Amino acid sequence: MLWDLVKSSYEELASTYEVMVIEGAGSAVAMNLRDRDIVNWPVVEMADAAVNLVADINRGDIFAQVIGTMEPLAPEERERVIGVVMNTFRGDPN
Repeated sequence: MLWDLVKSSYEELASTYEVMVIEGAGSAVAMNLRDRDIVNWPVVEMADAAVNLVADINRGDIFAQVIGTMEPLAPEERERVIGVVMNTFRGDPN
């Protein structure tokens, strides 16, 4: 029932707007939730969207976050990832 609402909401927005930003929730690869996930990969696939992963060093090692997200993805999911955004940076800006 919820998926029908997600889909109809997306379709209504997509008919109005040329570009949309879709934000998932939690981890994109929470394997224990994949069978009932309606906010991450199912929406990406429905929208035929490209994906930017957002990582935050304040939540732990940023490289481990990115690798830990990319590795379990299916090849077709991995192909959708076009970039990684580091929304917190520490260190020498040079």
